[in-house]
Amino acid sequence: MLSLIPRASNIPHELVVLNLVEKEHTRPEYKEMNPTCQVPFINDDGFVLPESTAILRYLAASHHLADHWYPTDVKARARIDYLLDWYHTNIYHTSVYVMERELRPHLWKAERDDSKVKSSEEKMIAAMNLVEEFFLKPEGPFLLGASQPSIADVVFACEYTQTLFLPKAEEEKLLSERPKTKKWLEVMELSLTPHYTEAHKTLPDLIKMVEAVRSVKTL
Repeated sequence: MLSLIPRASNIPHELVVLNLVEKEHTRPEYKEMNPTCQVPFINDDGFVLPESTAILRYLAASHHLADHWYPTDVKARARIDYLLDWYHTNIYHTSVYVMERELRPHLWKAERDDSKVKSSEEKMIAAMNLVEEFFLKPEGPFLLGASQPSIADVVFACEYTQTLFLPKAEEEKLLSERPKTKKWLEVMELSLTPHYTEAHKTLPDLIKMVEAVRSVKTL
């Protein structure tokens, strides 16, 4: 999803996709650039920067992106910063839940920690409810009622994309119970076509891998 901004804004870039299951992100050449061995990170002509929200802020400022992505107006920018900061301790639990429930046990063959699954699910649901009830407004189709997407919309949508790894019935239930969120995600995809699809082109194969392991375990 992070590649959406470069794609949509015509920023020249090379996307490197790493196999986390095979621990490609820990290879010496990547560890030398990013000692934490975490993804995503960028290398902009020797300037290495990790953390998705920091990367998006940097791209918006360094490439002078359209103002709706990260406004120059101080108050408008502060609202986007608020969303980005809130994301780290709230909506981010969507990824934690999916990782603990589906990816770690099915791709990494790790034992599922039910207490972590339950805790992250509760936090995810609370955050999703707040997005539905407070952050999506009738004034506009994007977060905080904006008429155009911001980098916060990209970050939030990335988290919601993780639910595609869940069993289909659960994934559909999460969105059917939150119609404003479902509509927002549909508008996001439509407004960023074809870049949205291109940024997710590796996702179907990963989902199939999880589904295949899940089906074997439930036989």
